[in-house]
Amino acid sequence: MTEIVLPFRQELTQQHGFVHAGIITAVVDSACGYAALSLTPPGVGVLTVEFKVNLLNRGLGQTLLGARAGGEAWADDYGLHRRGDGGARPHRSLGLGDVKNQPLTPYEWKRSRKEVLHMQYTQLLFEVRDSVASITLNRPEILNALNLELARDLMNVAMECSGNRDVRAVVLSGAGSAFCAGGDLKSFAAQGERLPAYVTEVATSLHAAVSYLTRMQAPVIAAVQGSAAGAGMSLACACDLICAGESARFTAAYTRIGLTPDGSLTYFLSRAVGMKRALELTLLNRTLSAEEAYHWGIVTSIAPDDSMLAQAEALAKRLAMGPTLAFGTTKRLLHQGWNESLETQMTYETQAISAMAASSDGQEGIAAFLGKRPAHFEVK
Repeated sequence: MTEIVLPFRQELTQQHGFVHAGIITAVVDSACGYAALSLTPPGVGVLTVEFKVNLLNRGLGQTLLGARAGGEAWADDYGLHRRGDGGARPHRSLGLGDVKNQPLTPYEWKRSRKEVLHMQYTQLLFEVRDSVASITLNRPEILNALNLELARDLMNVAMECSGNRDVRAVVLSGAGSAFCAGGDLKSFAAQGERLPAYVTEVATSLHAAVSYLTRMQAPVIAAVQGSAAGAGMSLACACDLICAGESARFTAAYTRIGLTPDGSLTYFLSRAVGMKRALELTLLNRTLSAEEAYHWGIVTSIAPDDSMLAQAEALAKRLAMGPTLAFGTTKRLLHQGWNESLETQMTYETQAISAMAASSDGQEGIAAFLGKRPAHFEVK
């Protein structure tokens, strides 16, 4: 067992996380938000550890920590600042501990963000090109049905995208003829008496993935072809935009097998289609075609199957050239708006637009508009 001790001061006091042979154990603090640990498979003589935090209510941001077996360590946080001795001090109070009882030495800043190694994924494909992250669910033989391994991969890839400022748009798709046909019921049935615990593990990892996809600055696009059922429909609805192929079909499916929705479907669906239609979809398990889903407000665009993914990628490239910081702040404002009073929400809007006006992106956008030239946005 490898024990990674990261005692957080202030926000996460004395929280510990454990990784058992690469199996991720989430650390949840109900007062502060969500934290998770992930361990990449060790290479020859190298152990890479990543710890990422998203405190939804505290605004801490994402933190990546890595350690080589020899003791060198690096860190990347939106608030980290360099020290004169070549190290860095976290902007907010972060504590470090041991990896295999080896003290982490001062942060190493020789490595650029682009050189941070991707995790190894077995159930999905992942690449970043031209600031666009492509995530492809890769279990086509069973219509990309969700098991524990795929849920964990989704959680880790969502954390990786969220913590990488070079990622400015994300495309989520499925290999083969379907986007995602929901839960892998064969893996569920094989659990026997352990089924409730297994379902809890799957849902916990899936929900962490949804949280990161929803809260990240970069816009997230679902490219849906074929079946988007159960958790597949949940994943699609959690994305910011949905590009659907003509073959796309959406169905909740959960109550058909005596289960209830997860993956944020009960959060996003009623917001998209209204309560009565959400009840119709979840109680009667009606299947919507791509055209129907478009008219109901679930899908944002429809394209022929053979060109749908290319159109989603073109949209992602367009968004990747935009003001990522403003995109992320706009997403957050829209989600907050469901739960706030008018005056409180307008206060948040005032704070946000003031912050954007102070940012390099805001100043560049105004200058480009007045100069009648294309804007060049950066994340700062």
